[in-house]
Amino acid sequence: MKKLIFICLVVSHLVINAGSQNCPFGQKALQSSQRMDQARQSFVNELSPADYDLYVTENHPGFEVWAEAPVAQPFWDDFRRARIMLTTTELINHKMFFDRQCNDLSPYTNCFSRFDSCYDTVGLQCDINARYRTMGGTCNNLQNIKLGAQYSAYSRLLLPEYHDCLHSERRTAIDSIELPAPRIIGNILAENGFGIQQAAPAQSVLNVFGAFCGQLITHDTGSRINVQRYNTSGPGIQCCSQYYTRRQSEEISHPACKPMDIPFNDPFFSQFNANCLNFISSQITFPNDCKVGPAQQSNSVSSFMDLTIIYGDSLATQNRLRSRQNGRMITNAGNVLPVTPNCQRQPCYFLGDDRLVQTPMLALWHSLFLRLHNLLAPQISTNDEVAYQEGKRLVTALYQRMVFNEWLPVILGQAESVNRLLTCDPARANCGRYNPSTDPSNTNDFTHGAFRWLHAFVPSTINFYAVDRRLVMSRALSDMNSSQVNILETNYDNLVRGNLYDAVNYGGYSPELRNRLMKDARGMGTDLFSIDIKRARDHGVPPYHAYISYCTNTAVQINTWADVDPYFTPASVQILQKIYKSPRDIDLLVGVLGERRQTAYTILGKIGSCIVAEQFRRFKFGDRFFYQWTDGPNPFTQLQLQEIENFSTAKFLCSVTNAGWVPQNAFLTPSNTNPLVNCASIPKFNIGLFKK
Repeated sequence: MKKLIFICLVVSHLVINAGSQNCPFGQKALQSSQRMDQARQSFVNELSPADYDLYVTENHPGFEVWAEAPVAQPFWDDFRRARIMLTTTELINHKMFFDRQCNDLSPYTNCFSRFDSCYDTVGLQCDINARYRTMGGTCNNLQNIKLGAQYSAYSRLLLPEYHDCLHSERRTAIDSIELPAPRIIGNILAENGFGIQQAAPAQSVLNVFGAFCGQLITHDTGSRINVQRYNTSGPGIQCCSQYYTRRQSEEISHPACKPMDIPFNDPFFSQFNANCLNFISSQITFPNDCKVGPAQQSNSVSSFMDLTIIYGDSLATQNRLRSRQNGRMITNAGNVLPVTPNCQRQPCYFLGDDRLVQTPMLALWHSLFLRLHNLLAPQISTNDEVAYQEGKRLVTALYQRMVFNEWLPVILGQAESVNRLLTCDPARANCGRYNPSTDPSNTNDFTHGAFRWLHAFVPSTINFYAVDRRLVMSRALSDMNSSQVNILETNYDNLVRGNLYDAVNYGGYSPELRNRLMKDARGMGTDLFSIDIKRARDHGVPPYHAYISYCTNTAVQINTWADVDPYFTPASVQILQKIYKSPRDIDLLVGVLGERRQTAYTILGKIGSCIVAEQFRRFKFGDRFFYQWTDGPNPFTQLQLQEIENFSTAKFLCSVTNAGWVPQNAFLTPSNTNPLVNCASIPKFNIGLFKK
């Protein structure tokens, strides 16, 4: 009924003008879309929450996955205009072409005003002489001041692939039907050991600490927004009935609902009679080039590696976190994290990013950087403002240094990272320079595609070790949720050692992530793998085969299963054939998970490595404030740069914890080639070079 109302509205108000009357026709379509939006809001507002059963309550699995983040009203106004513009484009495409081809709509869409088709940037000005980054990332690129900034769009390596070329999920290449359900894909991959035919290297491998570093980077550079209820506050939209036995009735289901079906004989969820998993479409926004076209999704944080997860992206958050004494930030009595005063619901920790309390492992990373800031900032200056700003600038530089010179060589391989100028030594002048034409924006292909591969390496069990490497306790991953974040108060250093000493999981997505994530009292959770697959489809991320030509810089035709033999083992191809009708249907994440590794010691294949490396190239060369640039705003001196380059993750951990012994390369497990080092033997950071 609801959809019929909207269709009738469109038919009654849309008048077709042909030939030279493109602009009048486009304006009629825009007016119809605006009326549609008004009708939708009126319809929704007439329903009470009891009738409009769209809440994820705190007792439901996945509550924290779907929890809504506060968004300032000006951005909601942009989102609404973007939604209206997408609907307008869909109407034009349907009325003029009656097909799913990606037609050129520019004769119609070029007629819209900039206010209709782009962000509202009125009053936004830049100080070209600013010594520090802006909160939210605006004005980093002076040619396009919103590029990479908070609430701009995720960018793309390739054009999006939608079934209707605008917003609907892509379908199969051969017969244009729905792609295999994400839960079914995950079940088949798990049953057949997909992606684990290649054993882990015998020597040092990525540790749990390194895996959660990836999550920290993901949160620092990206945060999508779910579509939310109109004019109503609440945890989120619910697309499944209570206890997930069925989908919500279409009469009351939110338009953004895209629930995922569970097979009736599912090996885990069938015990709960669950047939539906919640899923909400992401909030769309205007593209960064302001051209009307396919749906683009909003990134609610800046794309720069600027540690807004620690410092916040607004003046209000920054003021809440600063102590106003010697540049320090507030923390609690245990020097773990700040605590909300008079907090009634645990966990009470807060910092620049609300997601820090998802797990103790993630909260730990935030705490480490908070401690580093409070260690260094007071030594820089006796002036609070100078100490805070210079401390923030220095800690951000040390973070970038650790990621680019230590973490990336583990992920990509040392040679790949060096060849792409990601890992380098400024003293040798081989690091490149800032390029204002480089788009620094986080890409959908990376953050909602290839980089999700790290989820497959999260182990089922988190261990805690004493200083003598004695096992103190073990916890199932699904138990290490927000309710357990306070464990940092009593087992901080034990958790640090556990994350450093234990290897990641080489066995594919853990059942803890596929079945018990954010579990309820019954033990039923949600499925992170299914969410990852569904999210990529919702965001229009192209299939795996599309990236082969992009990454090899050659025109590669993928039509038969033999065509993908160079990228997968024969065993992996056999498993893929059980899922997909054509190699052109393989989801990007599935392809990245199953690729042949490039060497025995790297954990990504050719295509996955290409996408990850390209994103970090953008993070570096598109950032005017990147720490290595000697011609940028407020650059570090050569002596300061040398001291930053001598900083290591091992030195970082020894400076802010009582771990005692850490691996020489703190992102790899201890081994004969990566021995444990006594913290007492590691030279301290020379903060004297940075004093003001």
